[in-house]
Amino acid sequence: MMKYFILIICVALGRSAYAQTDYVVFFKGDTLRGDAKILSFDKIDRVQLVSHGKKTIYQATQIKSLKIENDFYNPVRIENSIRMMKKMKEGYLSLYSFVPEGQGGVWSGQYLLKKDGKGIEVPNLSFKKILSGFLNDCPDIKKGFDKGDFGKRDLDRIIDLYNLCIENKTHNASQAQPASKEIDNNKLLAVKELAEKIEAETFSSKKDALDLVKDMQGKVSRNEPIPNYLGEGLKALLKEKPALVTAADTLLTLLKK
Repeated sequence: MMKYFILIICVALGRSAYAQTDYVVFFKGDTLRGDAKILSFDKIDRVQLVSHGKKTIYQATQIKSLKIENDFYNPVRIENSIRMMKKMKEGYLSLYSFVPEGQGGVWSGQYLLKKDGKGIEVPNLSFKKILSGFLNDCPDIKKGFDKGDFGKRDLDRIIDLYNLCIENKTHNASQAQPASKEIDNNKLLAVKELAEKIEAETFSSKKDALDLVKDMQGKVSRNEPIPNYLGEGLKALLKEKPALVTAADTLLTLLKK
């Protein structure tokens, strides 16, 4: 009888552990599993994670990605806020959905985000004019808008065509230019200097801030753009030290050049 009881307990625990499919990936590289829930705030969304009976709340600025059931989310800056948005379509140009203010939890908003950090809310009014301008680095997309081939119902097709256009342009550029671009040592040095300034201070989020700066250093060394939400996340972690926030702003301005 005792053997059967132990077996039932083990099966129940196994099912419980298996059921916890939600997880949070942090900028510092850690991954935590549990039952996750997004909490909406005025400026920066939070994520509540319940793991092993312990409830912890994290700011969106700390989070790199989030999985809840079968959906994936990322922190995205929109106007003066950072929202956890649901990824609907992925590519150089990705499509996200979000809950607009005052919509009572309905994921009715749509947001387009490029890998270079530029983004735009999908408009209801002036859709063709606004999207044509946002995607004007691909002439075929602009021609399609000019000819009246695209409407809002064609958004998925527009995204696919744009990503194909970027893929072809990247391939052609790689054939015509050297495989790698020279690393900007001035930018690398500036990142290192900010890390040293942070290291010299004492404040509650120091470790997380250093992890974010390390992530930035890696992107600079690989000639990758610094996403806007990464910079905003760093400044949020440095808020206890206004001088460091100013230094971070100076660095981010340099990295955009």
